[in-house]
Amino acid sequence: MDGPSPRDPKDPLSGAFEPVYLLRPDAFGPHGEAAMLGGGKMRTLAAIEVDPRSLAGRKRAGDVRDMDQLLSLLDEIRDHKQDEVTVLLLEASDPIRADSTFWPRVFLDTRGRLRLRARNPEEAVQCLSIVLAALDRLRDHSGWQTSNVPDLTEHKVNIRHDKLASFRLATKVAYGLASLHPELDLASVDRFPSARTFVLEGGGGFSVDLITSPQAAVEADADLIPGYHAALIHSDDSTVRAYVSLSGLDFALVLGSFGGGISPFGARSRRDGKETRLLTSSELHALLETIRSRLQAFKLQKEPLANESPTT
Repeated sequence: MDGPSPRDPKDPLSGAFEPVYLLRPDAFGPHGEAAMLGGGKMRTLAAIEVDPRSLAGRKRAGDVRDMDQLLSLLDEIRDHKQDEVTVLLLEASDPIRADSTFWPRVFLDTRGRLRLRARNPEEAVQCLSIVLAALDRLRDHSGWQTSNVPDLTEHKVNIRHDKLASFRLATKVAYGLASLHPELDLASVDRFPSARTFVLEGGGGFSVDLITSPQAAVEADADLIPGYHAALIHSDDSTVRAYVSLSGLDFALVLGSFGGGISPFGARSRRDGKETRLLTSSELHALLETIRSRLQAFKLQKEPLANESPTT
């Protein structure tokens, strides 16, 4: 399985998929820490795990050099050269908490930072204490084994949706597209200061509607254009509106007002980043119809039925 293409070709991590966690089983046990790097293969992260009941342990990594890096960072903790470890506690609703095959662990994240994942603070302290006491034995890699993760192996992923960040990103895309519209001339006049401030600073009362839920975007092919990100700006009278579709999440927003309105203008970009172009007039017309249909469905979801009373 390949990761998404990096946004910066010189930095593979710029396209990394960074969920709350990505766990996969291998020949050495379930729930191995893993990462999907930009443009690269799935990678097993260096981790040392401790069973909180039997106090047995295991270590695994995609490369033994990653394990040595993890051990070096743990050395700094033991020698009091470093006294901070970021602890990531499983949320109360996470089903992994009830799974006895999940062992707390210290591990390196995709950027080589020391992390500890556990169910609760007590388990975290126990895990770190046992690992630090066993550091000298953990340096012995004489029994190191390798294995492959078969195709179609089930992975467990936990994704947290940062709504404000996604709203700012959608607004940034919309504002960037508007800057290319020949009728608006944003290079000379900042016609949409509220949108620009929202992109740069957040807050400010700027409104964005999320048309599709993150869950729906994951479970169904919700792209406005299958396989593409897309954005379109148009106007109703003098109100300039934008519709942005990113990885199945659709956003609708009002950029501001502009005289007698503008002609529709849009662009699409392949998810792998290999093609980006402006939309043709026929594509714009077809997309506007789809957008109006989605907005109408969204409006109906928000409004109570005529024979129902609004909840308070």
